[in-house]
Amino acid sequence: MASKNGRVSGKLKKLKRVLKKWNGEDRYTLEKIINEIEGRIKCLDAISDDRELSEMELEELKILNLEMGERLKEVDVLNLEKPFSIEEIKEAIWSWDENKAPGSDGFNFCFFKKSWEVV
Repeated sequence: MASKNGRVSGKLKKLKRVLKKWNGEDRYTLEKIINEIEGRIKCLDAISDDRELSEMELEELKILNLEMGERLKEVDVLNLEKPFSIEEIKEAIWSWDENKAPGSDGFNFCFFKKSWEVV
């Protein structure tokens, strides 16, 4: 039995080394690709300040944005960081079915609606 555990342990150590190497190489490759895409998007953005982009440039920008995923505008990011208002919280709670529970504590939305003034 000890021999079997030793072999498994050895295989796991070897796998760990391989994964560490792969993760390190892959991470830097991904960062490099992201930086290149962001740089090209900034370049096209700067060009668009001076003139209209050609169809080819617009298509490239569209593809680059798809590769990077859609980004939020700065205004939207700032809105995400704002605290919730009481009205927004109340609107969210009242939009749910009373029998649903937002967490595993057992308190359903009926409880929150009925005890709104206290909670």
